Amino acid sequence: LDYDHQVGIGLLLNHCAFSQAHKVIEHGGQTMHYTSHFVAVPEYGIAAVVLSNSSKAKGFVHAAARDMVAAALDQLYPGAEKKQAIFVAGESEKEERKVVGTENRAKYLTTSGLLTLQVDESDMCACVTGKRFDLVPVPEGWYGVMDQESATIADVEFSPQEVRGKKVLAARKDGREERIGEYVPDDGIPPLWRKRIGDYKVENPDPDFPFSDVCLFEEDNMLFFSYRMPLLSDKRIDLPLTVLDDSQAITTGLGRGRGETLLAEQTEEGEYLLYSGYLVKRISQ
Repeated sequence: LDYDHQVGIGLLLNHCAFSQAHKVIEHGGQTMHYTSHFVAVPEYGIAAVVLSNSSKAKGFVHAAARDMVAAALDQLYPGAEKKQAIFVAGESEKEERKVVGTENRAKYLTTSGLLTLQVDESDMCACVTGKRFDLVPVPEGWYGVMDQESATIADVEFSPQEVRGKKVLAARKDGREERIGEYVPDDGIPPLWRKRIGDYKVENPDPDFPFSDVCLFEEDNMLFFSYRMPLLSDKRIDLPLTVLDDSQAITTGLGRGRGETLLAEQTEEGEYLLYSGYLVKRISQ
Protein backbone atom coordinates (compact mmCIF):
# COMPACT_ATOMS: atom_id res chain seq x y z
CA LEU A 1 0.00 0.00 0.00
CA ASP A 2 2.99 2.31 -0.22
CA TYR A 3 2.54 3.50 -3.84
CA ASP A 4 5.71 3.17 -5.90
CA HIS A 5 8.17 3.51 -3.03
CA GLN A 6 10.96 0.95 -3.25
CA VAL A 7 10.12 -0.62 0.08
CA GLY A 8 8.07 -3.77 0.55
CA ILE A 9 7.78 -6.15 3.51
CA GLY A 10 10.75 -4.37 5.03
CA LEU A 11 13.04 -4.97 2.03
CA LEU A 12 15.17 -2.16 0.57
CA LEU A 13 16.87 -1.80 -2.82
CA ASN A 14 20.49 -0.78 -3.47
CA HIS A 15 21.47 -0.26 0.15
CA CYS A 16 24.90 -1.77 -0.51
CA ALA A 17 26.63 -2.64 -3.80
CA PHE A 18 28.81 -5.42 -5.20
CA SER A 19 30.89 -5.12 -8.38
CA GLN A 20 29.01 -7.93 -10.13
CA ALA A 21 25.51 -6.94 -9.04
CA HIS A 22 23.02 -4.58 -10.61
CA LYS A 23 20.38 -4.80 -7.89
CA VAL A 24 20.77 -5.73 -4.25
CA ILE A 25 17.91 -6.41 -1.84
CA GLU A 26 18.77 -5.89 1.81
CA HIS A 27 17.25 -5.38 5.23
CA GLY A 28 18.39 -5.52 8.82
CA GLY A 29 16.26 -6.01 11.91
CA GLN A 30 16.90 -5.38 15.58
CA THR A 31 14.83 -5.57 18.72
CA MET A 32 15.46 -6.62 22.31
CA HIS A 33 17.78 -9.67 22.46
CA TYR A 34 17.79 -10.10 18.69
CA THR A 35 19.60 -8.87 15.56
CA SER A 36 19.32 -10.05 11.96
CA HIS A 37 20.41 -9.09 8.48
CA PHE A 38 19.38 -10.28 5.01
CA VAL A 39 21.19 -9.57 1.73
CA ALA A 40 20.20 -10.96 -1.68
CA VAL A 41 21.50 -10.54 -5.24
CA PRO A 42 18.61 -11.63 -7.49
CA GLU A 43 20.65 -11.63 -10.73
CA TYR A 44 22.83 -14.45 -9.42
CA GLY A 45 20.45 -16.19 -7.05
CA ILE A 46 22.77 -15.60 -4.07
CA ALA A 47 21.63 -14.55 -0.62
CA ALA A 48 22.76 -14.60 3.00
CA VAL A 49 20.78 -14.45 6.22
CA VAL A 50 22.53 -13.95 9.56
CA LEU A 51 20.63 -14.24 12.86
CA SER A 52 21.84 -13.49 16.37
CA ASN A 53 20.22 -13.84 19.78
CA SER A 54 21.79 -10.57 20.88
CA SER A 55 20.88 -6.93 20.44
CA LYS A 56 24.56 -5.94 20.69
CA ALA A 57 25.76 -7.72 17.53
CA LYS A 58 24.43 -5.32 14.90
CA GLY A 59 27.77 -4.36 13.35
CA PHE A 60 29.03 -7.92 13.18
CA VAL A 61 25.76 -9.38 11.85
CA HIS A 62 25.41 -6.78 9.08
CA ALA A 63 29.06 -7.10 8.02
CA ALA A 64 28.93 -10.90 8.09
CA ALA A 65 25.92 -11.05 5.76
CA ARG A 66 27.52 -8.69 3.24
CA ASP A 67 30.91 -10.42 3.45
CA MET A 68 29.30 -13.82 2.80
CA VAL A 69 27.55 -12.55 -0.34
CA ALA A 70 30.70 -10.80 -1.56
CA ALA A 71 32.76 -13.96 -1.06
CA ALA A 72 30.22 -16.11 -2.92
CA LEU A 73 30.10 -13.68 -5.84
CA ASP A 74 33.91 -13.49 -6.06
CA GLN A 75 34.23 -17.27 -5.99
CA LEU A 76 31.40 -18.20 -8.35
CA TYR A 77 31.38 -15.23 -10.73
CA PRO A 78 34.78 -13.51 -10.62
CA GLY A 79 34.73 -10.59 -13.03
CA ALA A 80 31.70 -12.03 -14.82
CA GLU A 81 29.18 -9.87 -16.56
CA LYS A 82 25.80 -9.79 -14.97
CA LYS A 83 23.56 -12.71 -15.82
CA GLN A 84 20.05 -12.03 -17.02
CA ALA A 85 18.01 -11.10 -14.01
CA ILE A 86 15.69 -13.78 -12.71
CA PHE A 87 13.89 -11.15 -10.69
CA VAL A 88 14.06 -7.38 -10.72
CA ALA A 89 12.37 -5.61 -7.83
CA GLY A 90 10.46 -2.42 -8.44
CA GLU A 91 9.57 -3.23 -12.05
CA SER A 92 6.27 -4.96 -11.41
CA GLU A 93 3.13 -3.85 -13.19
CA LYS A 94 1.80 -0.58 -11.87
CA GLU A 95 -1.08 -1.15 -9.49
CA GLU A 96 -4.51 0.24 -10.16
CA ARG A 97 -5.50 3.00 -7.79
CA LYS A 98 -8.53 5.20 -7.93
CA VAL A 99 -9.93 8.10 -6.03
CA VAL A 100 -13.21 7.16 -4.40
CA GLY A 101 -15.93 9.05 -2.67
CA THR A 102 -16.51 8.58 1.00
CA GLU A 103 -19.65 8.23 3.05
CA ASN A 104 -20.82 11.02 5.33
CA ARG A 105 -18.40 10.07 8.10
CA ALA A 106 -15.39 7.88 7.34
CA LYS A 107 -12.73 6.92 9.86
CA TYR A 108 -9.09 6.29 8.96
CA LEU A 109 -6.42 4.92 11.28
CA THR A 110 -3.05 6.63 10.85
CA THR A 111 0.24 6.47 12.73
CA SER A 112 -0.78 9.80 14.29
CA GLY A 113 -4.11 8.49 15.49
CA LEU A 114 -7.66 8.43 14.18
CA LEU A 115 -8.77 10.87 11.47
CA THR A 116 -12.45 11.34 10.67
CA LEU A 117 -13.45 12.81 7.31
CA GLN A 118 -16.87 14.25 6.56
CA VAL A 119 -16.47 15.22 2.93
CA ASP A 120 -20.03 16.37 2.33
CA GLU A 121 -19.64 18.74 5.27
CA SER A 122 -16.09 19.73 4.23
CA ASP A 123 -14.80 18.81 7.64
CA MET A 124 -11.94 16.72 9.04
CA CYS A 125 -11.35 15.90 12.70
CA ALA A 126 -8.04 14.78 14.17
CA CYS A 127 -9.63 12.70 16.89
CA VAL A 128 -6.54 12.32 19.06
CA THR A 129 -6.38 16.05 19.71
CA GLY A 130 -10.03 16.83 19.00
CA LYS A 131 -8.87 19.48 16.55
CA ARG A 132 -11.05 20.21 13.53
CA PHE A 133 -10.10 21.38 10.05
CA ASP A 134 -12.00 22.65 7.00
CA LEU A 135 -11.59 20.65 3.79
CA VAL A 136 -11.02 22.70 0.65
CA PRO A 137 -11.72 20.76 -2.61
CA VAL A 138 -8.89 20.79 -5.15
CA PRO A 139 -8.67 19.05 -8.56
CA GLU A 140 -8.61 15.25 -9.04
CA GLY A 141 -10.56 14.40 -5.92
CA TRP A 142 -8.06 15.80 -3.41
CA TYR A 143 -8.77 18.07 -0.45
CA GLY A 144 -6.68 20.85 1.01
CA VAL A 145 -6.82 21.41 4.76
CA MET A 146 -7.47 24.73 6.46
CA ASP A 147 -6.93 25.21 10.17
CA GLN A 148 -10.07 26.85 11.56
CA GLU A 149 -8.13 28.62 14.31
CA SER A 150 -5.32 30.11 12.24
CA ALA A 151 -7.27 30.33 8.93
CA THR A 152 -4.22 29.03 7.06
CA ILE A 153 -4.10 26.21 4.51
CA ALA A 154 -1.61 23.42 5.20
CA ASP A 155 0.88 22.34 2.54
CA VAL A 156 -0.50 18.79 2.58
CA GLU A 157 -3.58 17.45 0.77
CA PHE A 158 -5.69 14.34 1.42
CA SER A 159 -7.68 11.96 -0.74
CA PRO A 160 -9.84 8.89 0.04
CA GLN A 161 -8.72 6.12 -2.33
CA GLU A 162 -9.20 2.45 -3.06
CA VAL A 163 -6.24 0.18 -3.83
CA ARG A 164 -6.61 -3.55 -4.47
CA GLY A 165 -9.96 -3.55 -2.77
CA LYS A 166 -8.74 -1.69 0.32
CA LYS A 167 -9.95 1.78 1.25
CA VAL A 168 -7.11 4.03 2.33
CA LEU A 169 -6.41 7.69 3.01
CA ALA A 170 -3.68 9.20 0.86
CA ALA A 171 -1.66 12.33 1.56
CA ARG A 172 0.20 14.48 -0.97
CA LYS A 173 2.96 16.97 -0.27
CA ASP A 174 5.47 18.55 -2.64
CA GLY A 175 4.26 16.25 -5.44
CA ARG A 176 4.89 13.07 -3.44
CA GLU A 177 1.97 10.84 -2.51
CA GLU A 178 1.83 8.46 0.43
CA ARG A 179 -0.82 6.31 2.04
CA ILE A 180 -1.15 7.29 5.66
CA GLY A 181 -4.27 5.56 6.90
CA GLU A 182 -6.54 2.55 6.58
CA TYR A 183 -10.33 2.80 6.49
CA VAL A 184 -12.11 1.53 9.60
CA PRO A 185 -15.75 0.45 9.21
CA ASP A 186 -18.01 1.77 11.94
CA ASP A 187 -19.36 -1.63 13.00
CA GLY A 188 -19.33 -0.96 16.71
CA ILE A 189 -18.05 -3.27 19.43
CA PRO A 190 -19.58 -6.77 19.75
CA PRO A 191 -21.26 -7.34 23.15
CA LEU A 192 -18.90 -10.14 24.21
CA TRP A 193 -15.81 -8.02 23.55
CA ARG A 194 -17.42 -5.03 25.25
CA LYS A 195 -17.69 -7.15 28.41
CA ARG A 196 -13.92 -7.65 28.28
CA ILE A 197 -13.17 -3.94 28.61
CA GLY A 198 -11.07 -3.24 31.69
CA ASP A 199 -7.61 -3.51 33.25
CA TYR A 200 -5.51 -6.65 32.97
CA LYS A 201 -2.62 -8.21 34.89
CA VAL A 202 0.23 -10.05 33.15
CA GLU A 203 0.34 -13.65 34.44
CA ASN A 204 3.67 -14.61 32.85
CA PRO A 205 5.89 -11.50 33.12
CA ASP A 206 9.33 -11.43 31.53
CA PRO A 207 11.80 -9.39 33.64
CA ASP A 208 14.06 -8.91 30.62
CA PHE A 209 11.22 -7.51 28.48
CA PRO A 210 8.65 -5.71 30.69
CA PHE A 211 5.04 -5.69 29.51
CA SER A 212 2.65 -3.87 31.83
CA ASP A 213 -0.37 -1.59 32.35
CA VAL A 214 -2.48 -3.71 30.01
CA CYS A 215 -6.09 -2.74 29.32
CA LEU A 216 -8.93 -2.85 26.83
CA PHE A 217 -10.82 0.41 26.41
CA GLU A 218 -13.42 2.04 24.17
CA GLU A 219 -13.02 5.31 22.32
CA ASP A 220 -15.23 6.75 19.59
CA ASN A 221 -17.13 3.44 19.36
CA MET A 222 -13.88 1.56 18.72
CA LEU A 223 -12.09 -1.06 20.81
CA PHE A 224 -8.43 -0.47 21.74
CA PHE A 225 -5.78 -2.76 23.25
CA SER A 226 -3.34 -0.73 25.33
CA TYR A 227 -0.09 -1.51 27.17
CA ARG A 228 3.37 -0.27 28.06
CA MET A 229 6.70 -1.74 26.90
CA PRO A 230 9.30 0.59 28.47
CA LEU A 231 12.20 -0.95 26.56
CA LEU A 232 10.51 -0.07 23.25
CA SER A 233 8.87 3.25 24.10
CA ASP A 234 8.33 5.56 27.05
CA LYS A 235 4.77 6.16 25.82
CA ARG A 236 1.67 4.04 26.24
CA ILE A 237 0.97 1.97 23.12
CA ASP A 238 -2.69 2.07 22.02
CA LEU A 239 -3.66 -0.32 19.23
CA PRO A 240 -7.15 -0.29 17.68
CA LEU A 241 -8.72 -3.71 17.20
CA THR A 242 -10.78 -5.33 14.47
CA VAL A 243 -12.87 -8.14 15.94
CA LEU A 244 -12.95 -11.31 13.84
CA ASP A 245 -15.16 -13.47 16.06
CA ASP A 246 -15.97 -14.10 19.73
CA SER A 247 -12.40 -15.14 20.54
CA GLN A 248 -10.15 -13.39 18.02
CA ALA A 249 -9.28 -9.79 17.22
CA ILE A 250 -6.40 -8.26 15.28
CA THR A 251 -4.60 -4.96 15.71
CA THR A 252 -5.67 -2.65 12.88
CA GLY A 253 -3.97 -0.01 10.75
CA LEU A 254 -0.74 0.59 8.83
CA GLY A 255 2.66 0.35 10.49
CA ARG A 256 4.55 -1.57 13.13
CA GLY A 257 2.56 -3.65 15.60
CA ARG A 258 -0.44 -3.94 13.27
CA GLY A 259 -2.00 -7.17 12.08
CA GLU A 260 -1.15 -9.08 15.26
CA THR A 261 -3.64 -11.36 17.01
CA LEU A 262 -5.30 -10.91 20.38
CA LEU A 263 -6.87 -14.21 21.45
CA ALA A 264 -9.43 -14.78 24.21
CA GLU A 265 -9.25 -18.21 25.83
CA GLN A 266 -11.51 -19.71 28.47
CA THR A 267 -9.86 -21.94 31.13
CA GLU A 268 -10.84 -23.46 34.47
CA GLU A 269 -9.28 -20.43 36.18
CA GLY A 270 -11.30 -18.02 34.07
CA GLU A 271 -10.79 -16.15 30.80
CA TYR A 272 -7.39 -14.96 29.63
CA LEU A 273 -6.17 -12.86 26.73
CA LEU A 274 -3.09 -13.98 24.82
CA TYR A 275 -0.92 -11.48 22.98
CA SER A 276 2.63 -11.82 21.65
CA GLY A 277 3.44 -14.63 24.08
CA TYR A 278 1.96 -12.87 27.11
CA LEU A 279 -0.99 -14.16 29.11
CA VAL A 280 -3.15 -11.49 30.79
CA LYS A 281 -6.20 -11.72 33.02
CA ARG A 282 -8.73 -9.01 33.77
CA ILE A 283 -8.53 -7.55 37.27
CA SER A 284 -11.09 -4.70 37.02
CA GLN A 285 -13.69 -3.22 34.69
